Amino acid sequence: MFLSQQEKSVLDVLKNNKYYVAQSIVLFEELGFLGSVNNVGTYSFMIATHFGANNIYTIGTDAAFDQETGSRYTKDSSFMKIEDIDIQKESNDIISSFDIIEVDGNLRDKVKTNRSLLTFKESFESTYHSLKERYEFEVFNLSDGVKMDGFNPMKFDEINKLVNDFETKTYNIQELVDNISRVMDMPDFDKDIKILNRILAKIKKHKSKKIKNRDEFLESKLDIMLWILEQSKTMSSSLFGNIFLIYTELSDIYINFILNLTQKDIDKPENLKKINNIWSDGVISVIKDIKKAIH
Repeated sequence: MFLSQQEKSVLDVLKNNKYYVAQSIVLFEELGFLGSVNNVGTYSFMIATHFGANNIYTIGTDAAFDQETGSRYTKDSSFMKIEDIDIQKESNDIISSFDIIEVDGNLRDKVKTNRSLLTFKESFESTYHSLKERYEFEVFNLSDGVKMDGFNPMKFDEINKLVNDFETKTYNIQELVDNISRVMDMPDFDKDIKILNRILAKIKKHKSKKIKNRDEFLESKLDIMLWILEQSKTMSSSLFGNIFLIYTELSDIYINFILNLTQKDIDKPENLKKINNIWSDGVISVIKDIKKAIH
């Protein structure tokens, strides 16, 4: 994530005031499952909320390039990747996750980014809505990037005025973390292993099924997906079903792309059989990995 010099100066002001963003920290006897996210920015946002922050100010949550230089990273980062944000995409080009696109901005009307960077926006927004079901908080975004649902835009002059009124607080972070830490008993996954074995057997049977046409392939795949999700509801954690959904969401992008190609004979039974084998083998691999993890 890109941090401008102005954003860094705001961080310095916050540090000098010894204000750790959270106005109050509430320690819970048991936090339970904190959740899983795919980048450190979303993780920090999630942890601040779990610790009881009621006003959160994010810097560097841009999900976009530097709008002047096209850089994806700050100048002092060990990473360096510069995009030519002035390139205009040809209308007949194949769609890619790295195409330059324009979206609504946080501090300006429009910003340039790409679909790869927009995954950060999706991560922040989904985490925000999940946390909102449990906590009361407000989050303010000072980043010159994309507009994010639930993140209130805030300019630098606004935060500079607020900093002067922030209450100075100091915390022993290690002590706080130690107070909410505990040794957990290993869950009993015996029932889950049986369910996973049942799913594996069903998928292997599905893989050997003869496929006559495209509609039959899609209907059959949908039926077994729904069956797997029903089975996952009886498992000890919703995480298992979520992992399966994430895999199928990814694999379906590939499958739908192949099925919608105007390629001769793509709907022939032998080609559909190959696609079904690829999908089935992928699900089998995912389920086996889950079994290894919980053994």
